[in-house]
Amino acid sequence: MADAIRTQIVGLRELKAKLLKLSDVGEVMGSALLAGGYIIEGGAKIRCPVDTGNLRGSIGARRLSQDDRSASVMVGTGVEYAAAVEFGFHGVETVRAHQRRSPLGGMHTVRQHSRSVHRAARPYLRPAFDESRGIVLETISAQLRRALQERAR
Repeated sequence: MADAIRTQIVGLRELKAKLLKLSDVGEVMGSALLAGGYIIEGGAKIRCPVDTGNLRGSIGARRLSQDDRSASVMVGTGVEYAAAVEFGFHGVETVRAHQRRSPLGGMHTVRQHSRSVHRAARPYLRPAFDESRGIVLETISAQLRRALQERAR
């Protein structure tokens, strides 16, 4: 994933002050961010174009880092062609040698070769983020508030 999309919950100073008093604030924040990430993941999987299903199946939300006072979560995929699908691709690609079924029956070997490719962008991840931003922030806020209420008891 080449670019990261960062977002903040703005206007929740009281919530932040209360969170920072918790001994496990990183864990609480990580869980809340992951809940938001799962929403984006679901939207991306719905919007993702499908050929073999490999790209859609590889989309996931996971914690990148977590310490005593912070956490970060990533939603994305490690599939090598994901960026070409999201942003499009115009250039030359190399096709590896492979076996191909002949229309007359039997198999034959296709040698490695290059070809010019012009694929339009088919965004799935950014639209999922943009369209779910409000509900993601609400979910994160609700998770943080719930964690504070549970610990206040």
